[in-house]
Amino acid sequence: MEQEKINKIIEFLEQVLKYPAMHFGAIDAVESANSFLVGIRYATFFLFSLDNYSIVSFQGEVTTRRGHKFTPSGAIRDLKDEGYEDTQIVIELIEIEIDFWKLVQDSLHKKCAE
Repeated sequence: MEQEKINKIIEFLEQVLKYPAMHFGAIDAVESANSFLVGIRYATFFLFSLDNYSIVSFQGEVTTRRGHKFTPSGAIRDLKDEGYEDTQIVIELIEIEIDFWKLVQDSLHKKCAE
């Protein structure tokens, strides 16, 4: 059941990736994008009762896999330090979020297989 719901989240985020300005008001709206994505993440974890999974550890794993430093406050500062423009940061944040949900989905799949 959760697998199907998470798949819908991933599909939605892939649409957001195609049309970020439609969701954030502008393609370079870093803070709006971050707030939007964090809101989706926490609301979904609450609604799906995914309490057994650590948002912070999943976020850290995905962020570091993508080659960025991880802090619990997010990747924005590191991306700016790496020289990313605001538009690139928005795209990277969405891609990190998609990878985050794929990791959650993989973890649920492994747990169900046990």
